[in-house]
Order: sequence, then C-alpha cells, then structure tokens
Amino acid sequence: MQFFRLPIIVVSCLLAIAQAEGLDDSPPPLPENFLKRPGSNISTSKFNQLLAREMHGVVKIGLTFENGQQAFGTGTFLSEKGHLISNMHVLQPLRDNPKVKVTYTLRNGTILHSSTFIKCDDQPGVDLCVVKLDTRPHYWFPLKIKLPATYTALYLIGNPEGKDFDILAGRLLMPSAPQEAGARRLEITVPVRPGFSGGPIFDDEGKLVCIASELRYSHIRVGIGWQPDPSSLHYFCIEASAVSKYIRKIPASDTH
Repeated sequence: MQFFRLPIIVVSCLLAIAQAEGLDDSPPPLPENFLKRPGSNISTSKFNQLLAREMHGVVKIGLTFENGQQAFGTGTFLSEKGHLISNMHVLQPLRDNPKVKVTYTLRNGTILHSSTFIKCDDQPGVDLCVVKLDTRPHYWFPLKIKLPATYTALYLIGNPEGKDFDILAGRLLMPSAPQEAGARRLEITVPVRPGFSGGPIFDDEGKLVCIASELRYSHIRVGIGWQPDPSSLHYFCIEASAVSKYIRKIPASDTH
C-alpha cells in the first residue's frame, strides 16, 4: 500500500471567477449534521449570528494563469490590519509567477487585485503563507491555542471550486505526529473539498482551531497498477498553535 497526500486546490478551465456583487450577511444553510449534534450548547439562531460574523473574516482567493486555467482557495484574516493567512500551495503560484493574476473577494463584495507578501515558507511540512491586503476587515479570527477535546464540533468556511462562501461541519479526531518544522496537523472529519484550502476551521465560540490544509489517502494495487482507495480518505488542518508561532516570526516592520 502506498500513502499519498494531496493539497486541496482545484484547477479548472471551465470555471470563471464570479463577481461578488449582491453578497450580503445572510449565512449559507446550516450543515445538515449541525442539528444532529448531541449535547450542543449553542442554538441555531445563535449559531447563525456567529456564522454571519465569521464570514467577514474569510476571503475567496482566485488565481488565473496565462493559459486561462483557474485555481481557487481560501484565506483567513488574522488581524485588523489586513493580514491574511492561507496555504503556501494556494499562493505560491502568485508569488513565483508575476504573470499570474489574483482576485481576493471579501464577504461584502469588495474585490482586490493585489497583495503584499509578508511571510511564505517553502519548508516542507509548513504550508503557510501570510499576505497583507489593502483593507481593514470587518472581522478577524482569534486563535484557540489550547487544543480542544477530541470530538469537538468544528466548522469550515471556504469556496468550493470557486463558489462563494460555503460551510462544512465535522469533528476533531486527533493530532497527527509532529512535523519536523513544528506545524503539527490535526485530523478532522470535516469533509474538506477543493477550494477550501487556507480556510478557517473554528469551534462554537468562533475561535480558530486550525487552518484547512490537505487530504491524504492510500493507493491499493490493482493488477499491475495502483488506484486511489476512497475508503482511506483522511482530512487534516494546521493547528492554531503552529499558526501563532508562525506569525510571531513576522518582522515588526511588516505588522503595521
């Protein structure tokens, strides 16, 4: 059996980046499994209020390449000064190729076409990148440094295949083995889909537990070749304590 991991970013020739006109504060429908959570201490109406606020801390990232192909991801605001964190695999094409075009779509419909790279790490196992947008976000996520209990309910906001601001729900399973670079992953049941990379995964209090990063799966041998084993899918995110350590290393001159 072979083990693979795949960054959660989708490239499509068919999808165009939709204009964000008409976006409002109305949250998307609640995840189906939200209402089935046992022992929940948060009401549906309170969760809707929480979700409407959290939406303003999320940004849709769209990249357009020279050949017309497009890629989508998600960014998470971490400060009132416009610092946005995402995955390195989402923003690396923009950093490395000046001909790649970018759009950052905010929840209120604002579309930005540029950013300043603050800190992006090529070190294996980190997969984080911070840019600064020329905006003052309506909301940014506080970090939950202490690891929540296993099976804590979690929620993820992202942009599946370029669509606007969807939400998924699941639970925290367990931490993975520590990475050499210190960016430990948490295994989750949130069914992360293409376009959600870099999105915030948060708890009932609205605190950031981790950043969506990747899925992993095994290959099984079929005849003389290998095929993905759909029963082996596992989803992972980068824990908030690793995010905190990462942004603490940003030079003070880049935080203003």
